[in-house]
This record gives sequence, C-alpha cells and structure tokens, in this order.
Amino acid sequence: REFQIDIQAGKAGRATIKDHEIIIYIACCLVKMNKAKLPISNVVDVSVHDFLKTTNRKGSGSNYKQFEQSLERLKTTVFTVIQNDNTNQFPEQFTLISDYSFENASSGYTVEIEIPAWILNVVMSKKVVYLAKSYFDISNPTLRRLYEICQIKCGDRDAQIISLQNMLKLTGLKCPMHKFRAFFKGSLNRYRDWE
Repeated sequence: REFQIDIQAGKAGRATIKDHEIIIYIACCLVKMNKAKLPISNVVDVSVHDFLKTTNRKGSGSNYKQFEQSLERLKTTVFTVIQNDNTNQFPEQFTLISDYSFENASSGYTVEIEIPAWILNVVMSKKVVYLAKSYFDISNPTLRRLYEICQIKCGDRDAQIISLQNMLKLTGLKCPMHKFRAFFKGSLNRYRDWE
C-alpha cells in the first residue's frame, strides 16, 4: 500500500530526535515493569532526575526546562497517515504522548505521562529494540538514526547486509550518495568498537 505522512507542528515546534529520548526511556520503564510482573497502564510516572541521569545530562534548571519543552512538542506534534486504497483515503492521526502533568516531590520533579495505546501495545508485544547506554552519547541526529537502523535490521543476529543506497533511504536524508558514503565511513570508524 502507498501512504503519505503529514507532520503538523504545535506552538512549541516539531518533535525532534532528542525529544524521542523520552519515548525510549518510557519504553524501557515499561519493559522493566513487565519483567517484574508489575501492573502496567498507559500512564507512567517518570522521575525527571532519573531521566536526565540515564540520558547523560546534568540536573540543571535549563535541562529541566528543556525536558518540559520536549514533552510539549511530543504532545502537540500531530502525525497524519494517509493510506491510499484504490480511490479511498483513510487518514489516521496520532501524537507521541497524549498528556502530561508535573508534581513536586521531595526527590525532585516527577511527571505523569500518558502515552497512546499504540505505543503501549508495541512495548507489550516485545517489539522494542535494545539500545545500549552509549546511544545517549551520540549528539548527531543522523548518527542516532544510523544506530537505530542498524539495531532494527540486525536484531539478535551477528550481522546483516544493508546496501548503502537502502541505508540512505532509511535515514530520510536528501544528499548525494558520495557525501553520505563519506559520512557513513567516518561514523563507522568512530564507533567501530561499540557493542
């Protein structure tokens, strides 16, 4: 099926790959809760301090503010998927989080985040890709995307062959192949020893 995705930013701007860290963190929390056989719902309590520590950020006031701005972008960025089925189009809209609310606690800020049912279903179906803690050391968005693609394609296998042309397509970059090849080779040499 052919489809197209329309992304509408809210007043806070469009969600970024750095904002995506919050979704990754929530997914990890849910997986841990599931393994511990704890009750799970689409509302998750998140310690902002723990999130900042896990993602290698300092617990400064500016990072707390950036965290709140990330939540707002995740809540207000609207994705519309339009599937073309013969002459009919079936749009479906979704956001990355449904809602959030902050609370003050003795240990620091805690935020209650409500995630959409589709994210909860993906996590519960065990379709979550493992990301090493080193992932959060990557500052370049394209490198993060390359890491995610490699993890998804390889899974539990020792190796997987992906053509450079397909890799470029999967990143969504619009650049000449020779530039992407040079960027990819440089990135590969830099992170060759990562697990």
